[in-house]
Amino acid sequence: MPFSIHNNVGRLVLSSIGEMTLEDTQQFRTRIWALLGGFTGRVVLLTDVSRAHHFSDAVAAKITELMQVDNPKVERSAIYWGENAGPFALQVQTMIDGANEDAVRRNKPVLRRGFSDRTQAREFLDEALDAEERAELARFGDSL
Repeated sequence: MPFSIHNNVGRLVLSSIGEMTLEDTQQFRTRIWALLGGFTGRVVLLTDVSRAHHFSDAVAAKITELMQVDNPKVERSAIYWGENAGPFALQVQTMIDGANEDAVRRNKPVLRRGFSDRTQAREFLDEALDAEERAELARFGDSL
């Protein structure tokens, strides 16, 4: 499967995305919506896209739409693209900017940020997590 989604501790959701087809993207959307629908409050997300190198325009649009729809359920989201992402980092940053458009327009805090450095991604999320969630994030982050 080109993606994984885990929620082992608290409200921390960890996902990993590789190269995806439009069908894969729809399956990802279905699983993430089902998971987020089970939370009464907002979640903190780390998504590792470092295994991917490019998304088709259709996949990028679907993922951007998913992030926009999910914004009310998200407190913070870090997207890690890896240190050598090159042009892919620009594509992912464009998707993140699209997801953040409403917050920027309304002068609200930006919920989602992209990172090439895994330590910076974890630090961005740490502020919103409790001790148990931080430990889980560290375990996952060490595998990035």
